[in-house]
Amino acid sequence: MWNIVKINGEPYNLDVTWDLANSKDGRICYDYYCLSDMMIGNDHSDFSRIPSCDREDENYFVRNHLVFRDQHSLSRYVRYGLQCNQMDCYFRYVGKESMESVVHELVELLSQEMISLGQKARIRSLMNPVHGIGRVFIEIR
Repeated sequence: MWNIVKINGEPYNLDVTWDLANSKDGRICYDYYCLSDMMIGNDHSDFSRIPSCDREDENYFVRNHLVFRDQHSLSRYVRYGLQCNQMDCYFRYVGKESMESVVHELVELLSQEMISLGQKARIRSLMNPVHGIGRVFIEIR
């Protein structure tokens, strides 16, 4: 069971129970925040109630400009985050490559960047491939 909420007069699907269940180690999950029916329909069912939710304007990733359509722009975002000491890169990927290969390439990129900086780090990743959501984070040792 999830909720439909209205934000700025538009209805959105919101499943806080799934987001809370996936929030770990002090990292808040927004995978199910303000989804359209099409997006939430990937792993939820029973759309017998109204209203229909067909917008994504208030989706966490859309609103924060964290939706990437190609590996190059996603890599730029991750590199920039590293330069700004951002150790947690959270994003939605809607490109052609598989989520697994995209995240694998990001982990490799960050590993090489940390070596070039002379830093010892553990790089971890989380994925929600159903929604194209990934998270890569660095733990400095």
